[in-house]
Parts: sequence; structure tokens; C-alpha cells
Amino acid sequence: ILGDGQNLTSLTHVQHLLDLLVLLIQSPTQQTGTIWNISDGPPVPLWELFQQIAHRIGAPPIARQISQAKAHRIAHLLELAGQLAGREPSLTRYTVDLLSNTQTLDISKAQLLGFKPRFSSLQGVMETVQQAHI
Repeated sequence: ILGDGQNLTSLTHVQHLLDLLVLLIQSPTQQTGTIWNISDGPPVPLWELFQQIAHRIGAPPIARQISQAKAHRIAHLLELAGQLAGREPSLTRYTVDLLSNTQTLDISKAQLLGFKPRFSSLQGVMETVQQAHI
């Protein structure tokens, strides 16, 4: 677990993206040039979601935790080593930030257009895991 493990994230199942596109096509007003946020609804605790995925696929729970600051230092060293070796680092500071900070999307504008998520992020991820036969 990177950071305090309490960070929230917004995920977007491809079906929800398709649902929004259909609504936009059917909209009586032109939506060209408008920016839309879309997600599976309420944000979810990222590390709790990872724990549920691990359980679903029979992997052991994530038991180790590292502070964001320490993970940043390690990632920085891996980035430098990657540059010297001419390879992509196995961990970057950007990845540390993605996995340790809250990142959510406000879908209220899409909801005004009639968008309603069909299922939660957890349901969408579990469906994807099942379809991947993991």
C-alpha cells in the first residue's frame, strides 16, 4: 500500500463511456467542444478495491505499506537507474502519485444529461476479472 491507503479514485467502465456517447448523440443540443467527466459513480477506496481483487483471484492480501515520501525516493532512484540502463523504470514518481493520492471525477454534468451508472466500480472490475478468467 502506498501512502495512508485511504485515497479514493474514480474508475470508468467502458460501458459507461458508451452510455454517455449514446446520450450525447441523442442530445437535442449540440455538445461539440464540451468536456465531459464520466465514471462509475461514487469514488471508491483504491486500496480496498485492490484487496478485493486480490481476494477474488486468490492472491494474498496486500500486507505491506510504505509512505508516499519513501516511495517517491525509491521511484526517483529507479527512474535514474532506468535512464542509465536505457530502460523504463519499474516504478515512477508519477505512478506513486497515482496510487497514493485521491483522484475523483465530478459526473454531475453527465447526470444532467440523463447519465446513470449501471453498476459500481467494484461490480465493473469484478466482471472484468471474471471475463479475463483470472
